[in-house]
Amino acid sequence: MSKELYACSWASGQITFHFTPPKGAIVVARGVPSKVRSLIKATARQGYDGKTIFLPGVPEAEIGKEAFQALCRYTRRIHRRAREGVTL
Repeated sequence: MSKELYACSWASGQITFHFTPPKGAIVVARGVPSKVRSLIKATARQGYDGKTIFLPGVPEAEIGKEAFQALCRYTRRIHRRAREGVTL
């Protein structure tokens, strides 16, 4: 059985992938590694370096409430696109 992959968002809005969710990060999705990566990479915003991915709206948020609202919008958006093998 394959380990679950966690897609985690940080306060900066950066999304990283882990097999164990790190302290201080918010888990936005978990499940089959290939499906989690595919879902997140298709819906997240790519950084200027072409490698880093961000939760849309969080890096631009000026206050915590705006960042939380961006997180809520994003989770609703990926919920509509999630397939079997991915849990939100």
